[in-house]
Amino acid sequence: QVITLKGVVVSRKLLVEELRALPPAMKEQSIFLKADKNVAYGHVVTLMADIKNAGFSKLGMITTPPEGK
Repeated sequence: QVITLKGVVVSRKLLVEELRALPPAMKEQSIFLKADKNVAYGHVVTLMADIKNAGFSKLGMITTPPEGK
């Protein structure tokens, strides 16, 4: 699996390592996750759990309304 973070493609493993390495004060900030409809729900849930396990408790989802609405 690959993840795009601000336009840069990274592996899930690298993302989790980088999140864990952040200082505690940064982990108090919110993280927002956005996945398109082609990403399997299980992958999204796994990544959400990874983010939580890295020490972040403020996790939100970015949504886009369906086209034509």
